[in-house]
Amino acid sequence: MKQGQGNHNPDQPGSNGFTNGRAIKWALGILVFLVIADGLITNLLINRGIAREGNPFLETLAGDTGLLVVKTIGATVCAVIL
Repeated sequence: MKQGQGNHNPDQPGSNGFTNGRAIKWALGILVFLVIADGLITNLLINRGIAREGNPFLETLAGDTGLLVVKTIGATVCAVIL
């Protein structure tokens, strides 16, 4: 029997369907997208005076393009490491 044809072993890494490379890449891509969307929405709300940044480390960058740069680089680096 060829590999991958009805040979399901739950103890084998990658056999549950989510831990395959494609699913992980999709999940990490969605994560990076959500982090960038969070930065865009945060900047929009701060610039309109509706909200403020709750993270004290990012508070000085809030409302500026620096926040988007930091969030994008941070999310991308984390996704590459994972």
